[in-house]
Amino acid sequence: MRSVSGHRLNNDIEKVHAQYGLIIRAVLTLVSKRACCSHRSQRIIIRYRRCSENHSQSRPNSGHFTKQGTIESLLAKLIWAAPNLLTTTDKAAHKRLRTTLQPAFTAKALMEQEDIVQHHVNKTVETLGAALKGEKIVNISDHFARMIWSVVGDLSFGEPLLHDQMSTLRREILGRTQS
Repeated sequence: MRSVSGHRLNNDIEKVHAQYGLIIRAVLTLVSKRACCSHRSQRIIIRYRRCSENHSQSRPNSGHFTKQGTIESLLAKLIWAAPNLLTTTDKAAHKRLRTTLQPAFTAKALMEQEDIVQHHVNKTVETLGAALKGEKIVNISDHFARMIWSVVGDLSFGEPLLHDQMSTLRREILGRTQS
C-alpha cells in the first residue's frame, strides 16, 4: 500500500526482483517477472496453487495459496467478527455458507427482489438528477455507495440503512441537546 500511495510501486518491485530473483509473487494473484524470464517458469509458479490431498487446512507447504495471513484477512477479521463467505479459509465452512446463501440468488428470489432494487435505483437517479441541476460537479461515487448500502439494508433488514433519515436524526439530536 505504501508503494502504491507513494507512487513507487515499480521501483519497489524492481528492488524485490534484485533481492529474490527473476520471478516473484507480488500478491496472491500477481506474478511479476523480468523480461528475460521464460513463460515456463511463470507457469510453474502459478501452478503451485494446486491443492494437496487435504486442502481444507491450508498450510504454507501445502501448495495452496489462501488469503490467510494477508492484510486482507487481517482487515476482514477486524470488520467481521464471525467467519463469512468472504473471509473463511476453511473449505467445509465456505461450502456450508455458500449453500446457505444460494437460495437468495435463484431466479425466483432475484425476481422477487427486483422491485426493491428498482426502487433504490430510481431514487438514486432522482437524487443524482437533482444534484446535477445548476451544472455543478457531482461525485457519483457517494450516490452509488448510498444506493448499494440502501439495497443491502433493505434486502437484509427490511429497511434501508438510515441514509435517508440521517438529516432528520441529526436535527432531532441537535434539538434535544440545545433545549
